[in-house]
Amino acid sequence: MKLYLVRHGETQNNQQNLLTGWLNSPLTGTGIQQSEILADKLSSVKFDLILSSDLQGAKETAMIISNKIGALLLFEPLLRERGLGKLENQTKENRDWAQLNIENEENLTLGIESLASIHERAKIFLEKLPQLFPSAQNILIVSHNGMINQFQKIWEPTHEFTPFEFLTILEKNL
Repeated sequence: MKLYLVRHGETQNNQQNLLTGWLNSPLTGTGIQQSEILADKLSSVKFDLILSSDLQGAKETAMIISNKIGALLLFEPLLRERGLGKLENQTKENRDWAQLNIENEENLTLGIESLASIHERAKIFLEKLPQLFPSAQNILIVSHNGMINQFQKIWEPTHEFTPFEFLTILEKNL
């Protein structure tokens, strides 16, 4: 089984430099163009299915790609971005990410999903994938920066969080 991972196109919150977490934020005009470019890039691969986060930016990206390549599209809540609780829809500027990544009472009170929790969601998704789709050869996954980094951390435990750019395609054999 081969996985192709892509990040959703630019959303309004991305454009405004806002924390999105589990909020729904629609694609911008640029995000729509990015999704169309991705669809063209991926059109040479025969996908058995597309699995997408159920959040708006990823859903819209996945639908644009699905319409172009004709693959079955399913939405999966496990593929959501890290939940940021009360910080969602606030500016990203001047954030102490090291502090937000610590499991402490303050972050729990703010409703910030722990890194351990998003990592566990990524593991559960990867473990159930071959069981649910045993004959699938090529699967496209449309998700978010944080989730894609968690997949990379599972595959390479020393992986350090890095921005996953729009239009990037990560290929991984399972």
